Amino acid sequence: MGRAKIAMELIQNDKKRKITLNTRKQGLVKKARELATLCDVDFSMIIYTDDQETPHKSSLRNQINSTV
Repeated sequence: MGRAKIAMELIQNDKKRKITLNTRKQGLVKKARELATLCDVDFSMIIYTDDQETPHKSSLRNQINSTV
């Protein structure tokens, strides 16, 4: 049995929205790392929100800081 579909709309509850953001961000980074490993490619990503002082940076070979 599959998961239920989630409506793509803003999550009104702030706490639930932040938890969902962190969960999905971790999943996105994991998938990007898997893709980089399987396909032998470099990746970098920057994810930022209005309430963060510094953006989340992720890269496979730590070259992201030289780019930003």
